[in-house]
Amino acid sequence: HTNQPQGHLNGKPAKLEDTNPDLIAPAGNMAMSLHDWSAFCLDQMAGAQGHGRLLTQASYRLMQTVQPGGGSAGLGWGIQPSLAGHAGPVLMHAGSDGTGYAAVALFPASGRGLLVAANASDEMGGAKGARDVMMALMKSYP
Repeated sequence: HTNQPQGHLNGKPAKLEDTNPDLIAPAGNMAMSLHDWSAFCLDQMAGAQGHGRLLTQASYRLMQTVQPGGGSAGLGWGIQPSLAGHAGPVLMHAGSDGTGYAAVALFPASGRGLLVAANASDEMGGAKGARDVMMALMKSYP
């Protein structure tokens, strides 16, 4: 995790051993920059419109479709009909490594989306703060 914002736990910068164990860590504790994450999200939205560059069209469709018995879950995406009064479909994902929190809401039909990240653990308010910021931004979303 070099050259990246560092998570925090108990008010102090976190160490790698403070994050989730590899068994339950997101992507095996791999991380990406916000720039790369936004590029991935843009590609996911392009894929929803048939213009993605990373995967086959069938793979985008599979990832972004509610799976049988999955409630509102695709493969990695939560799929909602709307969010905060904005029509979807909305591709959602959120998670934490125990020392920070990140969330994304993508609206492929309009080509818009939000990425929010906090480098603070839950007990420091990271998840709540990030969710609150996302909802505040959604209120001003055109």
